[in-house]
Amino acid sequence: MDSVILSRIAMVGWLFLAVFVGSLWSTDSAAWQKLLGFLHEKDSSALVIGVLGALVGIAAPPALGFLLERVVTLVLITTNRSMTVYPEVKNFKESLARKLPENRDMLQNLAAESLFHVYFYTYAHDNLLNWSRRRLAQAYASATGVLAVLAGLACGIITSRSFDWGFLLLCLVLAAVLLNDARLQSNAHQGAIRAWIQTADLTRNAQ
Repeated sequence: MDSVILSRIAMVGWLFLAVFVGSLWSTDSAAWQKLLGFLHEKDSSALVIGVLGALVGIAAPPALGFLLERVVTLVLITTNRSMTVYPEVKNFKESLARKLPENRDMLQNLAAESLFHVYFYTYAHDNLLNWSRRRLAQAYASATGVLAVLAGLACGIITSRSFDWGFLLLCLVLAAVLLNDARLQSNAHQGAIRAWIQTADLTRNAQ
């Protein structure tokens, strides 16, 4: 797992925790008062608080982020927003078989998605590969951000058994902005993949 993915899932985890704590704070609920009481308790061991802070601040965000990203991945696959299930990618094998009829029998034994990935990451220009990675990373970051905000808000409401209208509206606006950004980034990425499939001279590159 590279540093970009690790950073992304950690930030998503932090976003979840920030919304969750913010939800408790905005309602000034009993759960929030208990949390403040624990932190201000003189009898509480500094070591215990330090260990708890490390677990929540360091270990929890990546774990939460990883879980949220897996959920988002399933959602994107289901809605055909994942690169693996783009209609252009799923039809790639048939298109290639028409251009390379002498290899039709060999191509029939290969999965369309796997075949596309081999060609794309072998023959696409480095600038396009880098652009594709950035767009896909941004789409995932925004989509997981939406889930983090909504999940953090829901957990906060359940824990505090109440909610603040202002904080609720703020979270919903933030989720809407992130959702729109995820849609724009995903559309741009899918459009670029479609253009590459339609314009790349795959026959010449394969020879």
